[in-house]
Amino acid sequence: MSTVPIVALVGGTGFIGQATMHALLARGCHIRLISRHKPTFSLPDSVTWHAADTAHPDSLISPFQGCTSVIHLVAVLAERGQPFTHTILQSTVNTVQAAHTAQVAHFVYVSALEASPTSPSRYTCAKGMAENAVRTFYPFSTIARPSLVIGDGGGFRQQIDLLTRYMPIMVLPGMGHSRFQPIDVQSVAETLAKQALTPPHKAKTLLLAGPHVYTFRQLAQTELSRLKRQRIFLPLPWWVTWLIAYAFHILDRLTCYRLIPLWLLVTPDQVSLLKQENIVTSPK
Repeated sequence: MSTVPIVALVGGTGFIGQATMHALLARGCHIRLISRHKPTFSLPDSVTWHAADTAHPDSLISPFQGCTSVIHLVAVLAERGQPFTHTILQSTVNTVQAAHTAQVAHFVYVSALEASPTSPSRYTCAKGMAENAVRTFYPFSTIARPSLVIGDGGGFRQQIDLLTRYMPIMVLPGMGHSRFQPIDVQSVAETLAKQALTPPHKAKTLLLAGPHVYTFRQLAQTELSRLKRQRIFLPLPWWVTWLIAYAFHILDRLTCYRLIPLWLLVTPDQVSLLKQENIVTSPK
């Protein structure tokens, strides 16, 4: 009789995590959802929730014991009180150390498409350093670098919805010229599930992107059409975008991160990220 694989999803209650959970369930897995807060959705019989915090590696060891693999999905897109070196890098170091201590065979890390320790963006720089930490403990780990992930309940789709719900104008940073190669969340989830169940024989770095390249303006228009809304586009040059981002950043800090909702916030580092080409292949 074959053993049923047990997969731990760290940060599994989020957008990509929930999709990955269903992809793993379809493959007959038992799943351990690991997060600080209890899921707001009902869990199938094959899924158990474990309260743990990546800031405290000791809390992760017990849920990891007996697992076939760990998928690390935790990501924070803005530095609000804590730098990315803590919320991304140290979080990943703690998680991968705990998995190694618990003798988990395989580790899958969800990074970002432009991840590099030399990236001008602090977010993708921290992601790049986190990748190196993962490879230190798991030389044959799988690192997935997704482009912009699209789907119902995802951050991009929610942000466009909230930004245009009551405002007649849609701002386009950098004149709306930033390019993306978005990928559907189900495609990402299927890839992660497959990799979690594949015995680790070599190091893998997977670039996950969809078949088409779009500008930010085109993506915004697509989402507005889906929402059946018409808005006036206001393209802003990069220097104006930077000024707005710095103003938001200062105001956010002065108000102890309580005034500006996350969906409205734009930070200087996010502007740096927008200026990078978030694509795998050039358009034909």
